[in-house]
Formats: sequence, C-alpha cells, structure tokens
Amino acid sequence: MAQKDGKPITNLRLQKLLYYAWGTYWNLYKKILFKDNIEAWQFGPVVRDVYIEYCDSKKQTLSIKEQDFSEIEKKLNIEIKKFLTSFYQGYKDLTTNSLVSSSHEEKPWRTTYKGKKTIIPIETLKDFFNVIEYAE
Repeated sequence: MAQKDGKPITNLRLQKLLYYAWGTYWNLYKKILFKDNIEAWQFGPVVRDVYIEYCDSKKQTLSIKEQDFSEIEKKLNIEIKKFLTSFYQGYKDLTTNSLVSSSHEEKPWRTTYKGKKTIIPIETLKDFFNVIEYAE
C-alpha cells in the first residue's frame, strides 16, 4: 500500500507502525496481531526479527517485491487484511519523527527502556493500549 501511495517506509518507520498496529489491534479486538516480542530500543519499540530482516536498508526506503508481498498477503485472514487497510489509512500521513516521539512518551517504552534493549512485557502493552479510544 505504502509503495503504491508514494509513501516510502524505512525500517525505523516500519517498527513504529508495527508497534501501533499491534496496540490498535489489541485495543479493538483483544487479540494479539503477531506473536513476536516488541522490544524497547533506543529509538523506540522494535520487533527484532523484522528489524533484522530489513537492517541492511538503514535509512533507505524498504523495498518489498510484489511477489513477496503477495505471499504475505495470502497468509492473512480477512479480518486482519481489513484491519491493516484501515490502520494504514489512519497512520500513513504521520511522520516517522512524530511516531518516534509519541512512542517515547508512552508508558510501554518509557518504563521499559533503561539504556539497553529489553522486551516490553506484554501486560504493559495490553494495559496501555486498553485505555486508548480509537474511532473505527
């Protein structure tokens, strides 16, 4: 979606979007969007395996081949596809810097990051995102 919209995504931006997608999905459905841990790193929440997958990109725009995207899309159920489409529309115009700043102000990162990479406890994430009100 982002590539088609001309909204390039860097690894840093992807990490923040994953964090907010996880939290928004939890808030709306009380289900976990993905099982990977979300960790508190210097520049905010990170999903380590995804970061590693794209870490060669550094500040460059991520490039996902259409074939790879199609394979990922096939694995998603209809509910998650609808959610991700809606989520993307709500977040696509936010800057990476604003996402980083917001995540640093929020309890999950703020109370977990103490100068080293640490897993954010899932209960901390659930408790934080439970109280946010989202418009559907």
